[in-house]
Amino acid sequence: MKIGILTHPLDYNYGCLLQAFALQKTLVSMGHEVVTINRYTDPNKPFVYLLRSWCSRFIKKFFNNADVSLAWNPTETIAIKKKLSSKTQKFVDRNIVNTGIILPKDLSRIDEHYKFDAYVVGSDQVWLPHFCPNSFLDFVKRDVIMLFYAASSGQKSFADYPELASKCKLLSEKFAGISVREESLKPIVKECLGRDALQVLDPTLLLGKEDYLSACEEETQSSPVIFTYILDKNDEKKQLVKIVREKLQLPVVNGTVEKDFVKGKHMNIDECIYPSVDSWIQNLNRAKFVVTDSFHGTCMSIVFGKPFVVVGNKARGIERFNSVLSLFGLKRRLIEKADEFDESMFDNLESKRIQDRRR
Repeated sequence: MKIGILTHPLDYNYGCLLQAFALQKTLVSMGHEVVTINRYTDPNKPFVYLLRSWCSRFIKKFFNNADVSLAWNPTETIAIKKKLSSKTQKFVDRNIVNTGIILPKDLSRIDEHYKFDAYVVGSDQVWLPHFCPNSFLDFVKRDVIMLFYAASSGQKSFADYPELASKCKLLSEKFAGISVREESLKPIVKECLGRDALQVLDPTLLLGKEDYLSACEEETQSSPVIFTYILDKNDEKKQLVKIVREKLQLPVVNGTVEKDFVKGKHMNIDECIYPSVDSWIQNLNRAKFVVTDSFHGTCMSIVFGKPFVVVGNKARGIERFNSVLSLFGLKRRLIEKADEFDESMFDNLESKRIQDRRR
């Protein structure tokens, strides 16, 4: 069967890249021909949207003393994204068969060109408002099999916008099945779409660590380290890393950029290029301990059997952490503040229980 996967852009988001790789590899192992649609959000915004956004940032900067960009359109251009993802792109080129960069206006053309027998939408936050109704395959007019796999959202989803929810409900009638990543989404699916949903594992949890290591070509050191993958850096998390470093007496390797590039803040983009996916995977593999605030940082620590602590990331949605950690009996590894860290978190994971849950 020829399957098209629709998920988030294959750029420099390690979690997105790893789940996209895992889902495609899993489907290919079942004997299917699979292509991932590399859908980028159009960086060109309507004038009214840009004006409203600029005014909001102006107020935050000069009245709330917030560190924000005053660029007219702070959205990264495709050229900027290509620059930032120049190292992560190597992993994509080797391991993820895809369409190349596609904008929303091109989706109908892609459907006509590939004529997929089926679409799988997911995983990750494909129910974020700005991704809908594309994620409900509004551009597909043919009679094909449609499935959601491990669909998720952030703090807001299509369900928070009545007009959008109405469109999505109508489109969802074409789907043969709906599965979600978080247990908390099941009642939302029932209420807003009138459908039943099955909770399934995130795609990253469908593979073993050897699957990820065999996808790497770069070589790295093998000496033990503390691996950190922190998306939203703050003093609290720096304190946590300091506590772990003092206890283990090991060097710390950061799994992402030190500074996120922000358009319009006069930053040197060459200092903001994301490290390769190969180095991310291999540094995780040699880690003695992992500190993260990322959902996929958590999932990959479980896959690699690494003891870890995760700082709840409320801004990005706390339920995803509760959901996956509950599945594996690891909720004690979720904290909110550095002083909640317990040295028992250095203990190895209970591998048999994890393997039983992943079957």
